[in-house]
Amino acid sequence: MKLPKAINLCGQTWKIVRSKGGGGFFSCDTHEIEVGLDGDDQRQWEIFIHEITEAIMTDNLMRYQKPYSEPSNGDYLFCFTHNDFEVMFVKPLASALWELIP
Repeated sequence: MKLPKAINLCGQTWKIVRSKGGGGFFSCDTHEIEVGLDGDDQRQWEIFIHEITEAIMTDNLMRYQKPYSEPSNGDYLFCFTHNDFEVMFVKPLASALWELIP
């Protein structure tokens, strides 16, 4: 699947990196989103959406690590009001995706 080389999230340009294997990853430090090449186009699109949505939520302090658990990807909590969801998540996501429409 062809993905953009970069995307604007929350006022920052994030580089999109393709990697061998499946799954995805993002780094707020380097502003990179990694999407694996394994899987069909739909699965790669799902991973891309997953990573940009989680990056937006992390950048806006909506993602938290459970304090009593071992660090793992399954132990994140997402917390926000409906207003925060609209302003700090939906609008940045819609803006990012709008730029991808030809």
